[in-house]
Amino acid sequence: MFWQENPEDYQDVLDSWLAKQVMGRPKVNEVIHMLQQVRKDAPKYMNSAFAEIQKTVNQMLNMHPPLPSTAAAKTARQVPPRQKTGAGKGKNSSQQPSSHQRGGAQQQVKNKAPTVQSSAANKTKRSQEIRQSKKKRWSSGVPAEHIVDYYSKERRKGLRKINDNGRLIEEHDRLKRNAAGDRIRKQDINQTGIDHLWFGSHKGRKYLVGETKGSIFGHFAFLAGMADSDAKAIEGNRSEIGKIFDEKTEYNEQSGLGKRSTSAEISIKNEGALTGSQGKAGLSGTKSKGRQMSHRWVESSLNNDNSISIGHKSFIRREIVRADITGIPPTVYHREIYMITGKQYEQHDRSKGRVHNIQMPLIVLQDNILVE
Repeated sequence: MFWQENPEDYQDVLDSWLAKQVMGRPKVNEVIHMLQQVRKDAPKYMNSAFAEIQKTVNQMLNMHPPLPSTAAAKTARQVPPRQKTGAGKGKNSSQQPSSHQRGGAQQQVKNKAPTVQSSAANKTKRSQEIRQSKKKRWSSGVPAEHIVDYYSKERRKGLRKINDNGRLIEEHDRLKRNAAGDRIRKQDINQTGIDHLWFGSHKGRKYLVGETKGSIFGHFAFLAGMADSDAKAIEGNRSEIGKIFDEKTEYNEQSGLGKRSTSAEISIKNEGALTGSQGKAGLSGTKSKGRQMSHRWVESSLNNDNSISIGHKSFIRREIVRADITGIPPTVYHREIYMITGKQYEQHDRSKGRVHNIQMPLIVLQDNILVE
């Protein structure tokens, strides 16, 4: 046959206008590439490989008659035609190569296929997009204060929030308008005052002052004041969340979310661990207000916060003044610190905003520490 004796002529036929119209330019290029690759890399299997290629070409040529126009040819290339039953079986069927030879030629074509590489690249790109999207949401769209507000609302039924006009921090900032359409309030996170002030019966006291510390990886100065088991649990969560955001591996939504702490709450008596050191995030301090979450800071924050009703402010301040006079720490409120780590952000995200957990243990401040 002429294709065995003159393969260049066969290539010319494939490159002809008719072949392009029937099969489409990409298919023609693919067959020509197969032809060239076989001639270059497997000369000893030439005859058998050519028979396999001709079989493929015959199948495609038998699919449809020549197309009437170039526009129609483009349409045909977009929607591959169905093959006829038994197409390609004929006088050349006896010249099939051996399974070893056929496997070698087909493996070469498979290795050249761009779809596998393209699929893997798209998968990696998608994983990276998920990671970046979550990091962005965690830093802005899902504030730690939102999780703590809803945790308190859901778990502590006897408490009512009284700062920030009683409004809970939402997952995203909200622009509120009145009936006339005028802007009346934009809900922002309280950056300068008390994060959470709750009223109600809580462990025998009328008020609860809460402070949230959020970090994607939960690496706080407070670890130095905890028992080893609790500190290791928090560090374990940091490690697990780190694996979720490891750029070297595909993102897996079912990845583990770290260990559980052994304690529900702890009391840290080491003020050095609370105030922070070596760049770790502890309780900050200012000259005018004192150390964050100290009794002095609570009083100053109350004075500057117009979102708290006069009745509540007056009652709490009166008790703080009494404590200053008697030298006995105020007992009208409890003080608690809540930690939000990457684990809680991820739990919130996977539940589509339904789950609000905090990182245990919850930190309780004794009355006689952080006075100033």
